Formats: sequence, C-alpha cells, structure tokens
Amino acid sequence: MTEAESVFLILSAAYIGDDMAAELGYIPPAFLPLGGQRLFEHQSRLAEGRIFLTLPQDYPVLPVDQENLDRLAITVLRPPAGLSLRDSALFALDAIGQTGPIELLFGDTLVQGRKSQYPDLVSYQDDPSNHFWSYHSPDTPDTPFISGHGEGLAERRILCGHFKMSDGDLLKSALTAADNFIGALNIYERQKPFAKAPVETWFDFGHLALYYQSKRDFAVARAFNSIESNGIVLRKSSEQTNKMRAEALWFRDLPYDLRPYAPRYLGTSDRDHRAGYSLEYIYQPLLSDLFVFGNLPGHVWSGILTGCFQFLEVAGQHRPAPDAPESSAAFAAEFFTHMFAEKTRVRFGEYVRAQGAGFGDDITLNGKASGAIGDLIEALLGKIRPTAPEDIRLMHGDFFFGNTFYDFKATRVLTIDPRAMTWSGLPTYFGDHRYDVAKLAHSVIGKYDHILNNRSRLIEHSPTEWEFTPSDMPEPLRMSEVLFDLAERQFGIEKPELLAMTALLFFSMLPLHADSPQRQKHLFANGLRMAHLSLEAK
Repeated sequence: MTEAESVFLILSAAYIGDDMAAELGYIPPAFLPLGGQRLFEHQSRLAEGRIFLTLPQDYPVLPVDQENLDRLAITVLRPPAGLSLRDSALFALDAIGQTGPIELLFGDTLVQGRKSQYPDLVSYQDDPSNHFWSYHSPDTPDTPFISGHGEGLAERRILCGHFKMSDGDLLKSALTAADNFIGALNIYERQKPFAKAPVETWFDFGHLALYYQSKRDFAVARAFNSIESNGIVLRKSSEQTNKMRAEALWFRDLPYDLRPYAPRYLGTSDRDHRAGYSLEYIYQPLLSDLFVFGNLPGHVWSGILTGCFQFLEVAGQHRPAPDAPESSAAFAAEFFTHMFAEKTRVRFGEYVRAQGAGFGDDITLNGKASGAIGDLIEALLGKIRPTAPEDIRLMHGDFFFGNTFYDFKATRVLTIDPRAMTWSGLPTYFGDHRYDVAKLAHSVIGKYDHILNNRSRLIEHSPTEWEFTPSDMPEPLRMSEVLFDLAERQFGIEKPELLAMTALLFFSMLPLHADSPQRQKHLFANGLRMAHLSLEAK
C-alpha cells in the first residue's frame, strides 16, 4: 500500500449476538439482510479507496456472496477465532500494511451524511436509548471516550462505529498500547485530536430491537411509490383500484380468529387519484429474508412451517355460506379452470410467443429431456384433483415467504398482500385452499425467493442443454420433508400433486417477470425442474 492511498476497513470478524442469532442464525453482522441485500453491499458505498472486510475464520462465504464481494472489489481478511475487537483491528492493519489514512466502520453499523472533510474523525449521534454503548464525554478530557450507560445526567454522544484516522501507523501503535479499542481511541486522541461530528443518520444493527428499528428507518428513507410508511403506519396504494379495494376488504372483513395472523387494518387511504389502504407497520422479519439471508437450522424452520400451516388451518375453517355462489360446483370448476389450467396455458403461451417459435420444446434440463412443454403442462394438470366445493375455503391467494412475517415471541405468522379477487377481478375471500399450500411450496421447494434475489444458477451448455440449481445455499435439514408431511397430514395433499401445482405456478408467472428476461429464464428452468420432480414423485 502507498502512504497516500486510503483504505476502508469493515470490522465484522465476530458473529452477531445470541439474541439476534435466535431469529437470524449465526452470521457476521456485515452479512445481515437489509433492503434485499447483505449489509456489506450498502456499507461498501461509503468507501473511498480499497475496501477490506474481516470475517470469522470459520464462516463459509457462499458463491453468490463471493461474486458480490468480487464485484465490489472487497478483500476478505480472516482473523483467528476469538480475537477482541482491538486484536482483530490489529490483525487487519498488519495484513493490509497501511501506514497512511484509514477509515473504519464496525460491521453492525451504517451511517449516512458523515463529515468526510476531517482527516481524523469520530462520528457520533446523540443518545437515542439506554444501551451499553461507547460515547464521547467532554467532561473527562484525559479519557474522552468511555463505555457504559452514563450517569443519566447529560445526553451521551454515542460513537456510531465510524472513524477516520490520517495516520495508520499511529493507530496501530495506539491499539498495541491499549487494552481495548476505546482505549486506543483515547491514546490516538492525545497525539492527533479527532473532530467529533454528528452523522445525519445512524442505522445500528448491533442489538435485536435496534436491528428492526434500523430496518424500519432504512425502509422509510427508501419509500417506493406504492409503499410508504412513517414507521408506525404503512400505506399501500396503486392505480389498480379493484386490486386495492379487494385487498382492503380482505383485511377489513377478516374473521376475528384470523386477525392475530395479519397486521391491524387501519382503513382505506386514497390519495392523488390512487386507491390505497393502511396497515400497522410490522417489525418482525420477513420469511424471505430469513430463508435467503439467514442461517437458521432445520428444527427452527420446522416450527416456522408449523406456524404457516396453523394460519392455513384456521383459514380453512371458514367456508362460504351454503347458498353463496362460492359454494356451488360451478364456482369450484371455474376456479380450477381459471387458476390452475387456463391461467397456466394462456400465460405460458404469451411467454413462448415472446421468445419465438419452438422455444423450450427440446430442452434437456439437468440431464432430463422435457419434451413438448404443452404436453408437460397437461401431464401436470392430470396429477391435480379438480377443485370440489369442499375445497373452497377462505384463501389468502399469495401466501409465500415474501408476503409473510414471523413473530418469534408469539411463534405466529403475520401475512400481507392477499390476492382477494376472482380470476375476473371481482372481490372474494374464497378459493381452493390447496392454492395457498402450493404458494407456500413455491417458496420452500421452488426456492422462488432465492431466484428473485439472484441466488439461482443457470448454465446453458447449448441452446437446448441446460443445467440449473435454484439456490447456492444448502436447504435446512428436512425442511422440504416437513412441508410434504404437513400438507398431507393436515390437508390430504400428496407430494406429486403439490409438486405439480407448484410447477404450474412457475410456468404461469413468466409474463409477470418480463422486466428481467434472465430471471424469466431461471423461473422457466425451475418450472421444468419442479415438473420433473412431480412426474417422478411417488
């Protein structure tokens, strides 16, 4: 390294604490999920100069994560296990060989609006709560940086975990002389006083409650046109008036025994010629974040899936009135025709026409010839029992991991974004309950959320010879088996039928992803994979 070249070092060599690991699994803090990415992807945007990231020695970096690290030009350092923060920083400085300017960021923090003009800087924010934190105390000039709760008599200037030092050699000698990292700051301060400057925004991911609060604040700052929130109320809106009205009615009229499984409905909220409704903001984690970015063991996922089926079982106890149109054989037959059969045929036809004549009919996937896809779809439909009136129950309609939160304290799911419409666009609460189970399966077995987050792998050895894996992550032990067991035991849905319904979902969703032809191709390949699993299942 040259003396003038700046270094950005993210210190993330220890795993998150036990309270966070209970909900997310043991991962380094820089690998926490945030806004559909790992935290380090956001942290890297602060960097000027070369980026280094410390990680636990035994943490396996998955292929997609390694690709992202390479894309961002982040060099990973692996300190020995069990080092303190001070020793881990010393190890990194030795490995980098930096003698000039260096910027440090703790792996569990993200800041916005930092003061970059100071060569030596400690970033702070006024005390937002009563955690055991390190802070700046102007009343103790010999040791201006201390740790603790404070005396409660004055506001603490909490150190945000972001620092700049103009002299890498001085930092190294301060770390060597001190007992801990905060002590090193005090030693450095005596020779090169830090500027103490507040940051505009501090996202602290170091404690479980703060992690969810910071995720909220981050989401509020990045509000989209269709979703906006102040961290208390979330408003969803769209120009699709029928869709918004139907969703609002689903929440408004939800039976009392199902209300614990959904956010509180706070009324319609139309604005700027867009229909909308409001719900309470949910702090619990999305199952898609836990599945794609977390590291939870199989027995925890078994409990989560049991919670999902608890919701489906309570929903299944609600059926339309005996004389209601939804109780008729005609409604059941139309549901099967439109939601399973015709929707798949029509949408897949749209996709094929967009790709060109003959697309897909001669593809061999993972060594298995698929044949004509139209014939494959008909074979899958043949494995699904036609919908009967007794199958029609209260339905969510889009019950997958991306629409489902999990409350670890209550061991209960909370679900959002119901379909709440018939195939013709009329509001309804009812449909074939097996459709909800298939939607759940398309997350668990189909790895839909992994594909959306670019964790799938497709290798085209030739235009007709493909190799596909839906995720670079190993599935938690027995997770799929638990799903199959719950589906059969609670609803009588056998494995081949469930796999067939799930495969059809992937074929029918293809036109909905026209914004990303590459993702479409992955979803199509996954439909073929699921179809082969269904046809081979016993």
